[in-house]
Amino acid sequence: MASVKVIYYRHKKYSDDSHPIMLQIIDGKSVKKKVLHKCKPDQWDEKSNRVNKKNPNMAMINAMISDKLAEAEKSLLIGDNPFLAVSTLTLKNVIDLEIVRLTEAVKNGALASITSVHNDLKEFYPNLNINIRKLDKVWFNNFVSKLLDKGNGDNTINKKLDVLKRAITSNGGTLTQSASEFRHAGTATTKQKLTRDEFAIIVNLELNESDKLCAIRDFFVLQVYLRGIRVGDLLQATSENFANSRFRYVSDKTNRHYDIKLLPEADLIVQKYIGKHERLFPFFQWKAVPKFGKFKNEEIRLKHKESCTSTINNGLKKIVKLAGVQKSVSSHWAKHTYAKFADTAIKNPMLTMPLLGHSSLAIHQRYLEDIRKDDELDDAADLVF
Repeated sequence: MASVKVIYYRHKKYSDDSHPIMLQIIDGKSVKKKVLHKCKPDQWDEKSNRVNKKNPNMAMINAMISDKLAEAEKSLLIGDNPFLAVSTLTLKNVIDLEIVRLTEAVKNGALASITSVHNDLKEFYPNLNINIRKLDKVWFNNFVSKLLDKGNGDNTINKKLDVLKRAITSNGGTLTQSASEFRHAGTATTKQKLTRDEFAIIVNLELNESDKLCAIRDFFVLQVYLRGIRVGDLLQATSENFANSRFRYVSDKTNRHYDIKLLPEADLIVQKYIGKHERLFPFFQWKAVPKFGKFKNEEIRLKHKESCTSTINNGLKKIVKLAGVQKSVSSHWAKHTYAKFADTAIKNPMLTMPLLGHSSLAIHQRYLEDIRKDDELDDAADLVF
């Protein structure tokens, strides 16, 4: 006779030293397992086969375990496949699990994103206990329409769709093909960038060395020289990241390791600031406070990073005005500006792809097409007259 029980599977270990909580179903000689959640060894109670009070989400996880066990037992009694019952995740299930997962991983930025999507869903739909398998193209189109009515922009909508899909696939859900492939087309956006002449004007602009604007200009120029590095990564870089004319760092967003050769022009900027501040540049000054704990510290760090980014962007607006450049530049332009320079100089996507840190040639080609498109249209417009 088939049997089903909850087990704590210590033979598999995750990177955070936790183990999976599984539903094990034995039918004759056949043994099948389904991951329900995970927890660390000291959070598991062997007697009750449930999470103990050391896990901050004990009540929610245990309720989910009990629900899935009951569903599987009922399926066995009536002769159905118990794994089909276990896999009947709802939208509410996967969002709750994602919030737990990101909280435990102290991923505050991602947690804020799924919380924002969750708030949208609760506003739009009275009941989130909808089976994941019912989230098809029609459902996603309806969700997008509601986001548009609320005033969300095209890029924001696609980011929210990605956050929702990730929550589903990261927590045992399976998207239908139409949902997996769904993308909000929206309106094509311009990837703003500087020309070489405009960039040279900003590089050579005379500024008082003691003025904060000078440090902001040097920061942006170094961003471009460092292959369009993300603003947050350069804000947090220390003098120790720069040695032997190379820049070594771990991306704050992707956790990828980078080792970049410094151009002579970049090295000059680095030498100007090296050793003068706790970070290379004087903007980012956050320090962890032990009494706050890991989660609160991470929340404060991200807010400070956003504040520093605003300082950089506000300063850049003043700098381009002084330089006579008729564009509203932000720190994000560094990536697009470097991409334009690289594409024009190299003309080989197999080389520019790793330079820009793109994960696939298809993504890279689309990015370069967007970069080129605006210039081509501008040139075509000039020919008209």
